[in-house]
Amino acid sequence: MSNAIIPLLLDSLASAALIFFAAVGLTLVFSVLRVLNVAHGSLYSIGGYVAASACLFIASRQLNPYLSFVALLFSAVFVAAVFGPLIERSLVRWTYGKSEAVQILITFGLFLILEDLQRLIFGVQSLYEDAPMRLLGTSSIGGVVYLNYQILLVGMAVLVVVGLRLLINHTRLGR
Repeated sequence: MSNAIIPLLLDSLASAALIFFAAVGLTLVFSVLRVLNVAHGSLYSIGGYVAASACLFIASRQLNPYLSFVALLFSAVFVAAVFGPLIERSLVRWTYGKSEAVQILITFGLFLILEDLQRLIFGVQSLYEDAPMRLLGTSSIGGVVYLNYQILLVGMAVLVVVGLRLLINHTRLGR
C-alpha cells in the first residue's frame, strides 16, 4: 500500500501543476481585468503549436537540442506579445464594464475563430516534439520511473505560487 502512495502522489502533483498553470492565467486575467476570457485555452494551444513547430525546426536542422528550451520560452513570449495586445485592443477593451454574458459571448466567438485559425495554419494533425523532455532525463522514485520534466513542473508550480503570492501581497503592482 505504501509503495503505491508515492507514485500516486507524484502523478497527482504533476497533473495538478499542469492544471494550475492554465488556471492561474485565467484567474489573473479575471482578477486584474475583470474579463471572463474563455479564449484563453486557444491561446495556450496556439502557444503549444508554435513551440512544437520551433522545436521541430531545430530538430530538422540538427541544431543544438538545448536550443529547444530557448524556443519554448520565446514561443510563449511571442504568442503572448502578438495576440495579447491585438485581442485586448480589438475585442476585449469593448467589454470592460459590460456584463459577464457579453464577455463570455465575445471571447467564445474569439475562441471559435482562433480554433479555426489554428487549423488553417497548423493543420488538423497533432505536432509532437519531445526533445526538451528527453534532455531532462528520468528519475526513479518509489520504483517508478518519472520524467524529470514532471518533477520540474511541480517545482515550477511551487515557485510560481510563492512568487505570485509575494507579488500580490507585497508589491505596489500587486495591490
